[in-house]
Amino acid sequence: MTETEFKSEIKKGLKGGYFFFGDEDFLKYNYAIQAKNSILDGVFDDFNHFVLYPETYTPTALAEAITTAPMMAEKKLVELRAFSVKGLKADEMEKFLSALELLKEYDYTVLIVRLAKDGFDPGRLPRSPSEAYKKLETYLTPVCFDFPREERIRTWIARHFGAERIAVSPMLCDELVRVCGHDMWALSREIEKLCIYLHAKGRDTLSPSDIQEVSCHTIEYDTFALSNAITDGKRADAFETLRRQKLDRQQPILLLSSVIRIFCDMLLVKIFAENGCDQSAIATRMKMHEFKVGRYLKTVSRIPREKLEEAVRLCREADLEFKSGVSGFIPVEKLICAAMEAVR
Repeated sequence: MTETEFKSEIKKGLKGGYFFFGDEDFLKYNYAIQAKNSILDGVFDDFNHFVLYPETYTPTALAEAITTAPMMAEKKLVELRAFSVKGLKADEMEKFLSALELLKEYDYTVLIVRLAKDGFDPGRLPRSPSEAYKKLETYLTPVCFDFPREERIRTWIARHFGAERIAVSPMLCDELVRVCGHDMWALSREIEKLCIYLHAKGRDTLSPSDIQEVSCHTIEYDTFALSNAITDGKRADAFETLRRQKLDRQQPILLLSSVIRIFCDMLLVKIFAENGCDQSAIATRMKMHEFKVGRYLKTVSRIPREKLEEAVRLCREADLEFKSGVSGFIPVEKLICAAMEAVR
C-alpha cells in the first residue's frame, strides 16, 4: 500500500493491522497521528491508545494491548514505534507473529507497527520481497513511506514557507534539499529556523545567502550518499561516507554491492535515455526514486556509454576479487578509485 492509498484507507475507516516501513520517518509519524485522530474521540484517549517502544515491548505486552477491550468506544489504537525486526531471532519472530495473529479475533483493535528505517529490509519490491516482509504481510498490511519525489518535496517545502508568508523559489527549494538532505524531519527544522531568521530580519523572501548563513550542511549517509558522491566525482565525500558506514559496522560485501549497483544503474539510465525514455519513465521502469534518476541523468549526460561500460567491467573484476578471498574493504576502495577515474 502506498502513502496515498493509506490516506484513503483512513477516510474509509482503518481496521486490522498495518506496518509502516521505508526511509521517511517524518511521514510515518504524521500518518500515525492522522490514524489516531480518525480512531480516537479525544475524550477517552488515555484508555484507548496503547503505545509500545522497543524497550517496553514483549510479545506478552503486545498481546495484552491487542486483546484489551476499548473503554466507552468502538475501537482502540495500539502502536509499536521504532521497532526493529532485523535483530529478532527465529523464536522471537515466531512469538511476535503469534501476537499479531490475535488481531483476527479482536476486530476492535487497530494496530500500527512503525518500523525503524534501519530495522527492516523489505527486499526488492514488488518482485522479490524479503522473508521478513512476507511474514509480516501475512498479518499486517504494508504501507511504504519513501522519500517523496522531487516535485512533491519541492511543493511541500514551498507550502511550509508559505504558511509563514515567506516566498521561496523552486530553485531555492532544491538548494535547501541539496544542503540539508532529503530527511523531512531535518528539513522541517531547517525551514523553521529560516522562517524565524527572516521574520527577525523583517523580510519575506528567502535568498541563497540565507541558506548558507543559517542552515546546517548535511552529508547524507543513507541510500543517496555514496551515489551522490560518486556521480558528482567527489572522491573525498565518497570515502567519508565509506568511513561512516564502516563505523556503523556495515559488511564489506554489502558496501561493494552498493557501489556495483550504482554503476550498473548509471549504465541502465544511460541506455534508457538513449532510447528515448524521460526521467519519469526511467524511474517507473527501474523502480527507482525519481530524484535519484534525475541526478543520474545529469551525470550520464556527460559520460560516454563506453566509459560506463568500462566502469561496469571494473565492478565485475572487483566482485571476482572479493569472491577469490581478498577480505576487508580493499576491493571496495579500489573500485571507487578505479571506476570514478574511468568515468571522468
